[in-house]
Amino acid sequence: MKWYYRVYFCAAAGLLLLLGGLTVGTPNKTFSDNENRVLAKLPKFHMKDFLTGDYQEDLEQAVDDQTIGRDHFTALATYTERKLGYRDIGGAYLGKEDTYLTKTTTEDIEMFRYLENLRYVEYLSGQYPDQVSLMLVPSAGTMLPDKLPKYAPYYQAESLYHAADVVCATTRLLDLRKGLDLQKELLEHDKMDTSIYFRTDHHWTLPGAYQGYTAYASAQGRDPKGYQEFAPEVVSRSFYGTLYSKVLDQTVKPDVMYAATKIGETTSVVCDGKEQKSIYQEEKLATKDKYAYFFGGNYAEVTIEAKAEDGGELVIFKDSFANSMVPFMLQDYTEITMIDLRYYRKSVAELLEKHKDAEILVLYEMSNFAQDANLIKLSK
Repeated sequence: MKWYYRVYFCAAAGLLLLLGGLTVGTPNKTFSDNENRVLAKLPKFHMKDFLTGDYQEDLEQAVDDQTIGRDHFTALATYTERKLGYRDIGGAYLGKEDTYLTKTTTEDIEMFRYLENLRYVEYLSGQYPDQVSLMLVPSAGTMLPDKLPKYAPYYQAESLYHAADVVCATTRLLDLRKGLDLQKELLEHDKMDTSIYFRTDHHWTLPGAYQGYTAYASAQGRDPKGYQEFAPEVVSRSFYGTLYSKVLDQTVKPDVMYAATKIGETTSVVCDGKEQKSIYQEEKLATKDKYAYFFGGNYAEVTIEAKAEDGGELVIFKDSFANSMVPFMLQDYTEITMIDLRYYRKSVAELLEKHKDAEILVLYEMSNFAQDANLIKLSK
């Protein structure tokens, strides 16, 4: 073996040993602000787990999460891959005009689960006739196909919406695609510095959420207020979302985040039993997870009481897309209950028994709905 091969081998082995030693010797981090998730800790060794292979899997995940300088290595890898022409990094597409989109292909959609979830919603509609609406928010890639990398595979939403139309025969199905398309054209015409989706995050922006509000209000026979009547204002010019966290490309500009300021007055906001002063949590704007400005994040149950004249009740089974849409709805209801089935452990039937006359809205982003294993709780 030539001497420079030995040097290279020793240097590589030394670097790996150093990183391994630092990873093991440094106290475990419990949470990643950048990725907004709990990190895996180094597991304790047990012979039983070692023989079954569980220990090796846990160790691999922990080493990946606890590696010293992990974010810097991710950023370096992204820089290298971009220079090599890659446009699919960490489950995110690097789209045109610095737009990131979640990579969701046809293979990622479990059709059986999707159809089952539709049936759970239809079952709920059968229990509460004329009260249930289903809003499936289009994925960003569905509404912004021009931003996808050339030839990038993406799931076909058209067939999913058609299936929903067939299965949900008694449920009011709200298809936002046309409305969001018109909203996008309006924003482009007015040259506003936002879009219907964030560039660095998978959520819709305030104009996107507004379109969801108008669609639901119209379906309920109410006249929606104009967007400017809600007095939208910039709350952050430094928002980097979840898709940015997968890529960590420091050349990308942050998103601008808006919030509606002229909204219905609330008298009580209770999140998982804890009273909050407002639906907006300003302290979250100083953190990485700025989308948590809306309500402070996701909870199993949120109950909002508002001063709405002649307002009724609304129960929403939702994912995080609802968080930025609900502020528009406060003017129309005296009570809004938001349920996140990922965390809700109580009986849905008992909850709805307390709200017999309430409107019921099931609101999910399409790919989330198709992959969520918790909608079975609607039947319990």
